[in-house]
Amino acid sequence: MEHRQSPEETAAACLNPLYRYLRGKTACLQDAEDLTQEILMRYYRALCAAADDGRKIAAPEAFLRIITRNTLANYYRGRSRSFIGAGPPDENLPDRDLPLPGDRLEREESAERLRDSVARLSSQQRRIVLLYYYHGKKQREIAELLGIPAGTVKWHLSRAKDELRKGMKAMKTVEHLKFDPVRLCMLGISGSVGSSGCGTDTYLRGALAQNLAYAVYRQARTINEIADLLGVSPVYVESEAACLADNGFLLRQGDRYLANLLIDEPDAEVERLKDELYTAAARLTANALFDELSSSSLLSDASLCYPDGDRNFLMWTLPLYLLANTGEEEDTVSFEQAATLRPDGGHYIASACVVDEAGEAPPRLLMEGWCGPMWNERDGLTLWQVNTPWCDRLVDFHTYVSLCERGLSLMRRFYAGESLSPDDIAFLVEQGLLRHTVPGGFSPAVAALRGGKIRDALLELGRRVRSGHRDALRPYVQRYRQALLDRTPPQMHTARRYSLQYLLSADSNFLFYALHEWLESGRLQPPAEKQRRSLTTLLIAPH
Repeated sequence: MEHRQSPEETAAACLNPLYRYLRGKTACLQDAEDLTQEILMRYYRALCAAADDGRKIAAPEAFLRIITRNTLANYYRGRSRSFIGAGPPDENLPDRDLPLPGDRLEREESAERLRDSVARLSSQQRRIVLLYYYHGKKQREIAELLGIPAGTVKWHLSRAKDELRKGMKAMKTVEHLKFDPVRLCMLGISGSVGSSGCGTDTYLRGALAQNLAYAVYRQARTINEIADLLGVSPVYVESEAACLADNGFLLRQGDRYLANLLIDEPDAEVERLKDELYTAAARLTANALFDELSSSSLLSDASLCYPDGDRNFLMWTLPLYLLANTGEEEDTVSFEQAATLRPDGGHYIASACVVDEAGEAPPRLLMEGWCGPMWNERDGLTLWQVNTPWCDRLVDFHTYVSLCERGLSLMRRFYAGESLSPDDIAFLVEQGLLRHTVPGGFSPAVAALRGGKIRDALLELGRRVRSGHRDALRPYVQRYRQALLDRTPPQMHTARRYSLQYLLSADSNFLFYALHEWLESGRLQPPAEKQRRSLTTLLIAPH
């Protein structure tokens, strides 16, 4: 005999989904609790009255929706005079998105139980389960990825049930954050930090901030919705979201938040297109420019200075500088349109990458230890730098700008023949700008351009070489550019377009690939140990 649910069972089955729904429609948790109790009590009484008369409500789901609609309408009317931003009642009434008992409720509750169960696994067990059931990795691949025996992987998986695999496939990626939080890397900026020296790595250094930003990257959410996704108290989310919004990393949209930074996720197709583009550009444009420059009489110009006449040392810097400054813009987005002005005066586009825990899209070349290109100018003297894995220096954005300003000020005095204190000399040596030559003597340790004439001639050489390969590279650029735009949410399109208009010019990926190509082809030789601190640095003086 088929079991017929009692009014108590029918109403109780609606409790959790109704409460979760009302949390997103009300101003606070207390209101959601009160309305849930009121709606279920009215629903329960109607079910009891029908049962007492021997009747059955024909469409209980539709009936519950009507009760919910009317109750919420009264709620909004009662708050309309005191609740700013609630809007007209009609805009806040539930449509047909109210979750109800049945298959959908069972799936939601199963997914919730699954999330809680997976969250309680050890970190290694959790990662094995996710790699196998969600990412579709084979046991052998998991063992290789984690560096553990295949038998260990098999043992962990043997404890999982069939429904675990089904549940994993049913859940959306962002819903994994409660038990499978993302980790962000390459927390960078495009622009300049403010007086505090704080960049993306400062504000998004914690796991809560990183996962909060990721949770609202593609969809605006309320504090309660974010808290549900992350499995933490709304109190913590509220304070963290306010801090990120105050500093421009989140956008406020009423009671919802939306991310204001570029977040790149592992994507095998994007990685393939990226590798195709930069490999082709390095072998065509970068190699041609290197070869043309190597044979140019411009390298003998007296206005181009470099230590000991070491051409290899010079070629670690000068071709990169020309590549970064001779590209053509593919769009017309201005920096002011794309960047965010921060409270401390910082003006930049924030960016980050999701760490690829599953090994889905491994890059062919890992950009570890890379930063730049970077420009700093003071008193007419410009310092241009790229930090590479071959450099013996670290770039800390908290102190980088102030160190550059001091270095430029002291180098201007050095070039002017002014005397410097022992402390000043020691600082310039430490920064790799000066080197000890003879007892008591010091000379510049970096490459330098002195005068606009030599600079203009070098840039013209770069533009001429580039023009011969522009048409051949255009299809690669268009495919990669479109793939990134397609994966970028609407609020970040302007920032993405700004960054993409500098493809193959002031583009870290392009310079990185070019440097690798020159080393692999033998055009460049590894630097001497004593040169590493001064590598890929160019001083530019007006005369």
